[in-house]
Amino acid sequence: QYSITAIGAIILQFYVNALGEDAIAGFTSGYKIKNLILCPLNALGTALSSFVGQNFGAKRFDRISEGFKRTLEIGLIYSVITMIVCFFTGRYMALIFVDAADTVVVGYTVKFIRYISVFNAELALLFTARYSVQGMGYGKYSILSGLAEMAGRAAVAVLLIPHFGFDAVCWNEGLTFLAGIAVILPIYIKLFCHLRKSMI
Repeated sequence: QYSITAIGAIILQFYVNALGEDAIAGFTSGYKIKNLILCPLNALGTALSSFVGQNFGAKRFDRISEGFKRTLEIGLIYSVITMIVCFFTGRYMALIFVDAADTVVVGYTVKFIRYISVFNAELALLFTARYSVQGMGYGKYSILSGLAEMAGRAAVAVLLIPHFGFDAVCWNEGLTFLAGIAVILPIYIKLFCHLRKSMI
């Protein structure tokens, strides 16, 4: 899963490099902040996977459904909060990694942070569906969503960055998450409904 995602990230980085040193620095610092912000969503997903696995073994699909809903609710609330925080304190967050004198780099970093904060709700849904599928023992399907994300990331890099520059780098996260959701959410729904009927 992570190897597949990494391939898409390498392709994206190749096209970001063509935008110049300031864009590279802004993207790098913005990505570090993004990873810090997303730690709670990753933790939620990991907890959900264990919860789903336990209740899948007990054939408690009502609990799996409830766990999915509650995890998604928490993820969406967290996403809204982080979006507000990023919009109002994005510059201060950027200064954690960037010197205030590098105004261009700070600008790139703030733009990236604000864009990706809008897409955190998509990621909350993606993680909730993906970790639920993994918890039910069908981790192989997560690879399909990873492939969709890789394809989305590569497509944005190749098709949009040359025309829209750093803005397309920022859009990349949202479009990539949508590609993953388009694959994993229908799989989760179909698996859940099928397994509930066959096991109960």
